[in-house]
Amino acid sequence: MEKNAIACILVITLMFLNSFGVATRVYSINKPKKCDEIIYANVISYWKDGIKTEFLKIVNKNLVYDPEDSSLLIIRVNSLSPLKPSKVLVNNIEVLPCVSKGVTIVEDMVAINFSLLGFRGIVRVIFDPASPRPTAYALKEEESFLEIESEGRIDLGSDVWGVVLVVISHENIDLSSVIQARYTLINHTVREISTEIGVIKEYLWKLLITGSSFTVKSIPPKILKMVYRRIFIYDAIVDEIGGGVIKVSSNIPNTSIYINPPFNCKVELLGNFSKKGMLSRLFNLYFPRVIDSLHIKLKINVSTYKVSFYYPNGTIYDDNVYVDNGIYRRIVSVGSITLPGKFTSGNLTIVFMLGSESIGCFKIYGVPPEIRVIAPLCLLTISLEDIKGKKVLNATVEVYRSFGKKVFSVRNGTLTLGYLPKGKYVIRVLKNGNEIGRRIINVESSMDVVIRCNLVDFEYQIIKTNGELVKNYTLSLVGMGVNISITSSLGKVEIKQLVPGTYTYTVTLRGRKVLEKKIYITIGNSTLMDIINLPTLTVKIVNAFGNPIRGVDVYLYFEKGELVARQSTDKYGKVVFPYLNKSTYVVDVPVLRCRKTVVLKGDEKISFRTDVILVLDGVVITSLHLIYIFLILVILSIVRIIFKLIKKKRDVIVLDIEDKK
Repeated sequence: MEKNAIACILVITLMFLNSFGVATRVYSINKPKKCDEIIYANVISYWKDGIKTEFLKIVNKNLVYDPEDSSLLIIRVNSLSPLKPSKVLVNNIEVLPCVSKGVTIVEDMVAINFSLLGFRGIVRVIFDPASPRPTAYALKEEESFLEIESEGRIDLGSDVWGVVLVVISHENIDLSSVIQARYTLINHTVREISTEIGVIKEYLWKLLITGSSFTVKSIPPKILKMVYRRIFIYDAIVDEIGGGVIKVSSNIPNTSIYINPPFNCKVELLGNFSKKGMLSRLFNLYFPRVIDSLHIKLKINVSTYKVSFYYPNGTIYDDNVYVDNGIYRRIVSVGSITLPGKFTSGNLTIVFMLGSESIGCFKIYGVPPEIRVIAPLCLLTISLEDIKGKKVLNATVEVYRSFGKKVFSVRNGTLTLGYLPKGKYVIRVLKNGNEIGRRIINVESSMDVVIRCNLVDFEYQIIKTNGELVKNYTLSLVGMGVNISITSSLGKVEIKQLVPGTYTYTVTLRGRKVLEKKIYITIGNSTLMDIINLPTLTVKIVNAFGNPIRGVDVYLYFEKGELVARQSTDKYGKVVFPYLNKSTYVVDVPVLRCRKTVVLKGDEKISFRTDVILVLDGVVITSLHLIYIFLILVILSIVRIIFKLIKKKRDVIVLDIEDKK
């Protein structure tokens, strides 16, 4: 009793804790080693009448957008995104990043001020792989002077995102040549400096940047010095104080704090800041979360986002999906899930399950408020054709993959496997248990596959030695899983789509086996003709007058008494026993009491002459029967005459008596 009470209390306690989110079920799963990355960009366009926010997918490291009449365009990715903006093109013309020209690239963000740029058009942003950044980090400027060495190479370091370069030279240098990498030119003011050798102008020298270094393409005659400002990136300290308040701070002196929150979070600043340096003014122009304070507090308004799962055809995915956003881990089986956004979460991991197998993994960066994720499945249709291009009927298809083997029966030559995971498949085609085709398929998208199967059409016919086509025989074929019998009325047998191999065939004529052989049927040996030399026995029965007798049963026996065949004579008094073996036979006509032994070595004709005149419904009439009939008729005629004479005599006597009276 006491144990039951304790158990009941534990259950109620767990239910209570779970209702408040204290007890959270954590699922574990073997995620695939490699996940496909889906990266969204947050596109914000500023208009006269408001702000428009969109979430667009980056495709092939490109994002294309029509700003129309907007004045300012901001495109940013999640700070943890593995791609960062590197180039901007407007109407397919590359626009080099320069603050005074209206184009800025700052780590995760591109800002285009069309008023400063001076023209507008279709914007294409090119993204390149880059190291992920935290949601909040600190920036610090540092200015240095550097003498360029003979090779002209300068290493800026991997933590540098922006740079200001001033080269003092004797030469007039084209100011349109600026940095070609992900660095943004903050300032390029030109100044005239009076020196002992004359007036020297400060110009931006033509540089080529690769990664975190650049090379001076050509050395001018005299470079006095180079002034450059590097902006370093440091990790900021992020603490969740509670109540939706985040504290962001930096231990690096004289730094600014940059914040790039997830798309589904809104950030409000608690408190003010006073310092207004060049860096803070730059960022506040485009992105108001760069603050010149080492310790700030932010209020996080967390909204929810919905993730739905679908098959490629748009129907709801009905198997399990593993979802992990770094905070919550769930197994979803209802086709969608709603998750709360978190300030520190930068990506969403989704693993589609098919039964117990992980079929695909997606890592999504910059999750919009609502997203549809398509299961990485492909529609595979297999068509089976023989070497002539005809559909293979009644075959078996075995599909092999890492999950094992699946077997399908295909009746009409086409197999639609439905949605399958991407990967390598081995397709094996069998007919009657024999392999007739095999193919290895690497499925990366929905596809139709044709498998050519090794099948042949078999044709067979028999002719006699005189060239006559034998008809009305039965061919039985056994082998390679086949056991069929076909009767030919026209003299030719055709069997479609046989598996090449060894077969035994038997020919039966009129119920008798006349031939049995083995044959290896292949593509080059699929037509067979047998020439047979089987004698024919013709029996003719005539009566005493030489006329044929019709309807008489003739029996043919082997010498040992085994019945071979029975036929009735036709209107010509004949019966024909074709395709006989060379042997000794007995011909018996029981109704006529005729019997004859025949040694058959070739075609043979025999005849029976009998005193039988005809046979009517099995009744035999001979010449003796005719004599009897004749005698009976004669006697009947004599009797008739006597009766007539007696009657006549009686009539005379009657008349005489009447006369006497």
